[in-house]
Amino acid sequence: SYLLKMGDFSRGDWCDTVDGLYWRFVQDHAHVLARNHRTAMMPRNLARLSSARREKIFPAAEAFLAEKTLPPVS
Repeated sequence: SYLLKMGDFSRGDWCDTVDGLYWRFVQDHAHVLARNHRTAMMPRNLARLSSARREKIFPAAEAFLAEKTLPPVS
């Protein structure tokens, strides 16, 4: 992870959450990312992500979003 390489952070459960948020963004915007040759590798890398890894990081991201975001104002 970029944050582990460039920051002074220790590996922990937060890594799965951040990875899940990143890959969730890539999944949600794959149609846009795939159109640009500089970002097209992101959806391709997502396709190569193992199902075991997906099953670990996506629920962590969803739990984080459910806890930290407010419902839309109507």
